[in-house]
Amino acid sequence: MIRLIKELIKDSFLNPNMGMGSFWIQRITGVLLALYIFPHILIISTAAIYGGNAFTKLINALNNPIVWVLELAMILGVAFHLLNGLRIILVDFFPLSRKQQQMLWLVSIGCFVIFVFSIVTYFPKFVLYAGGYIFVK
Repeated sequence: MIRLIKELIKDSFLNPNMGMGSFWIQRITGVLLALYIFPHILIISTAAIYGGNAFTKLINALNNPIVWVLELAMILGVAFHLLNGLRIILVDFFPLSRKQQQMLWLVSIGCFVIFVFSIVTYFPKFVLYAGGYIFVK
């Protein structure tokens, strides 16, 4: 297994281009999103298992800047995984293989737009937190 990983890393550096970076980011975001689903299900299921009060307490405990930054990272990961996945589908099922570079730039621009929108949306939370305001339920 370790030998296989070393070979994959070696092959990646033999062909350094945007497509190879996209390949690795697609795999990494896929694994991270698959790992994220387990705590997400556990958090959401607290309402069904322990009741609404326990869910509210848990959500209030998760209302802090560290979790907000992780949420922003998740949004960026989902955006890239989604848009790059659509690019891969278009290339695989339509004769667009010569347009991969342009499509990858579109994916990058789309991720940037989504991420900027997310930061603008989260910015008031960070400002209120830095100002010392306490969030009311």
